[in-house]
Amino acid sequence: MNCKENCRKKSNRNDKGEKMRKITDLRGIKDTAKVFLHMNIEETKFSPLVIKHPFTDSAMVCLSQTDGEIAFANIMEDTKAFTLWKEQVEKQIDTAEDVFGVYHLVPERNFCKP
Repeated sequence: MNCKENCRKKSNRNDKGEKMRKITDLRGIKDTAKVFLHMNIEETKFSPLVIKHPFTDSAMVCLSQTDGEIAFANIMEDTKAFTLWKEQVEKQIDTAEDVFGVYHLVPERNFCKP
């Protein structure tokens, strides 16, 4: 067995030696991301500007306008803006070509640190 075959064989197992999928379930990742996207905003002691949501820490977000311009909106105060923002993030999720296209949409604080 050469090095390339050995690396491929090792990559099919996780740290516990359990067999892993050879191909990432991108559809499953996107579906799960959408579930988190549609969660409600949670307030913090720094609200209304600092919030808790799986896809943002700030109530102020950028929204793409039909004319190509960018507008700022407060999704805590404007429910239409919150709905539009979720639609735009969902479109980014849908058009992601790989798992990293979804990963970069989630703030770093939502990932466990070793």
